[in-house]
Amino acid sequence: MSIDPRDGRILAMAGSANFDDSANDGQVNLALAARQPGSALKPFLYAAAFEHGFTPATMLLDVPSTFDTPQGPYTPLNYDLRFHGPVSLRTALASSFNIPAVRTLDTLGVDTLLEIAHRVGLRTLSAAESYGLALTLGGGEVRLIDLTSAYGAIATEGLLSRPYAVMRVLDTSGHVLYEHPTGDPARVLQPEHAYLLADILSDPDARIPGFGEVTPLDLPFKAGVKTGTTTGFRDNWALGFTPGVVTGVWVGNADGSPMEDVSGVDGAGPIWRDVMTAAVGGRDPGWLPRPPGIVEATVCDPTGMLPGPDCPSPRTELFAAGTVPAATEHFYARLPDGSLGVNPPPDAVAWALDAGLPLAGGPPRTDAPPAVRIVQPVAGAVLFLSPELQAQEVLLRATAAQADALVTFAVDGVSSEPVPGPDARVTWALTPGAHRVDVTALLPGDRVATAHSTFEVRIR
Repeated sequence: MSIDPRDGRILAMAGSANFDDSANDGQVNLALAARQPGSALKPFLYAAAFEHGFTPATMLLDVPSTFDTPQGPYTPLNYDLRFHGPVSLRTALASSFNIPAVRTLDTLGVDTLLEIAHRVGLRTLSAAESYGLALTLGGGEVRLIDLTSAYGAIATEGLLSRPYAVMRVLDTSGHVLYEHPTGDPARVLQPEHAYLLADILSDPDARIPGFGEVTPLDLPFKAGVKTGTTTGFRDNWALGFTPGVVTGVWVGNADGSPMEDVSGVDGAGPIWRDVMTAAVGGRDPGWLPRPPGIVEATVCDPTGMLPGPDCPSPRTELFAAGTVPAATEHFYARLPDGSLGVNPPPDAVAWALDAGLPLAGGPPRTDAPPAVRIVQPVAGAVLFLSPELQAQEVLLRATAAQADALVTFAVDGVSSEPVPGPDARVTWALTPGAHRVDVTALLPGDRVATAHSTFEVRIR
C-alpha cells in the first residue's frame, strides 16, 4: 500500500499476490484485513510518551522485567533474547527493543496508547480490556491501509489525511458524477513530536544495536521506517515514508498460518525498500522541514541528562522546546583507582553486574553479586509454547561469583550435567505447567551455593 500522505490519495495497492489463486485466498484483499502489527505500533506509544514529557534522550531500561497483570505475571523478551541495559528512547525505538516499550506502556497505561492509536485512525483497536501490556508489541489487530495512513501522519508532521481510492467519476459525456471532497487534514500529533519520531525512524545509527550496520532498510535517500513481526512469524511488516509517499508492506499467509523464520526486516523490508526506490524514481525526495519548536542540546548517553564530569559519551540530541533536561547526570563516576564506574538505577543493578560493569557508590558491598544467581528465566516468568513450532527450548542461565565454579541446573528435580561458570547456561525443553529450577554451584574449597526460582509454561 502506497499513499500520498499530504492528501490521503492511494497511489498503489496490492491486496494479494495473485487474485486468481483461489487455493491461497487470492481474492481476499489483505490490505483491508485486520492483522496483528507486532512492533510496528511502537512509534505511537512513544508519541504518547512525548506528550507525557519523555524525550528522545530519556533513559529507558532494557533489563529483565516481570509485570503483574490480571492474566498473571508477564515477562517480555527482546527479539534477540538479550538485555541491553539502560538505553535512550531513540535507541529503544529505532532498535525495536520490546522490554523498554512494555515498561513505558506500564508507566503510561493502555488507555493512553489506545487514545493516540484511535486518533491516528487505528479504529480496529477496540477491545481495550483484552489487550494488556502486550498491546505495544502488537497484541491488537490493525489494517494495512490504516497503519500506512497513520505513518503518513508522521511524514506530514502530525497531519492525518484519510486514504481514498477514487478521485472522481465521469460519465461518457465528461460530466462529473462524483468527486472526492476536499478537506483539511486533521491535526493528530504535535509537529515537534512527529518530527522527533521521523528523525528517530530515519536514524540508521540508532538501529545498529537491534539490527546491525547493514539492513534491507537502508536506502540511498533519507526515509523513516519501522518493522514489525508477530508471534510464530504469522505477520511481518515494514512501514516507512518520505515527505511525498508512505508505503506499508504486510507479508504473511491469508489463512493466518505461520511462516518459517521470516521477520519484518527480512520479509517485508526488502519489498518496502524496492517499492520506495521505485516511487522516488531517482529523484531526491527531500526531508521534513524542522519545526521552529525543535532545539538541540548535548546530553550524556544513555542517561538523557546533562553530561557530568565523568561522562564518556556526550552527544547532541533533538528536543521539543521546553523539554531539554536541566539536571546533570551522576550515572558515571570515577572509582578510587581512577577507572570508570556506574551508578545504575536499582532495577538495572543486576544487569550491570552481569555485564561486568564496576559499581560506583551505594552501601559497601550490598551490591556485590551473590555466590550464584539465576538470570534466566526471571522469577515468575510466564513462557508460551507456540503450537505451530516443533522443538521449543528455553535457555537456563545462572551467574556464579567465581569463574572456576561448576554449576548444576535442576528443573523439577531433574538435574543437568555440571557446566562451568561464571556464566553458566543449559537448554531445557519446554513443557506446559508450573516449574521450579534449582541451581547449585560448587565453589573452590568445596563450598556450595544454591539458588532457586519458579516459572510457568503455557500453551498460547
